[in-house]
Amino acid sequence: MEDVRGIRSGSGDRLRSDGTDVPGRPARLTYSVEEVAALLGLSRSKTYELVAGGEIPVVPLAGRRKLIARSTVERLLSSEASSRAASGRVD
Repeated sequence: MEDVRGIRSGSGDRLRSDGTDVPGRPARLTYSVEEVAALLGLSRSKTYELVAGGEIPVVPLAGRRKLIARSTVERLLSSEASSRAASGRVD
């Protein structure tokens, strides 16, 4: 099952379609590359490119699965907001 932004939802999902945690469930500590792409407004392929280039660090796991820490996403979002404020841009 997918929501409107393409983030897969199911029994293990702890995100609402707006990217926030579902009340009553533990906060997620990691996100998939696809979820991060949706949260950042990037394409899946661009997000994988940034991961491969080391610009978005991943949680080291055995195998092919790549997870991105919540703190990394928050840092990326806050640095983007800071750079917008510094340049005077408003979206």
